[in-house]
Amino acid sequence: MIKIAFIAPYRKLLIIARDVFKEQNHHHCQLEEIMGVGFDFVKNMTTSADVILARGVTAAACRHYFKDIPVDELHVTSYDVMRAVHQIRYLKPRRVTVIGSRSMIYGADTLSDVLAVDIKTFLVEQDQQTEKVINN
Repeated sequence: MIKIAFIAPYRKLLIIARDVFKEQNHHHCQLEEIMGVGFDFVKNMTTSADVILARGVTAAACRHYFKDIPVDELHVTSYDVMRAVHQIRYLKPRRVTVIGSRSMIYGADTLSDVLAVDIKTFLVEQDQQTEKVINN
């Protein structure tokens, strides 16, 4: 049996992963659902998984702390950024800041013209950097 640890930053993503896993009907795989984010979380995490699926900084942390377990990163796409901006459209934002790992921010700034919003991106490679970016 192959054990897959899926680390999600929020509950809805865990539910989606669970539904997709059930649809695929992999009898030889077991899904370990974990909710958390960042280096501090992963540093204190335990798993006996054969493979880890995570996003952004959490995936980087898993690569750092679980060197013997393959880590596959779930990428955030420009479409995800579009959906997020669309969800706050009623606020009529003039500027949106996207903070994340390289895979999370890649291409986000190119959406400025399409969404009629000034989009700035900031790269963080460890979650401790996020607060510094926000405060500057």
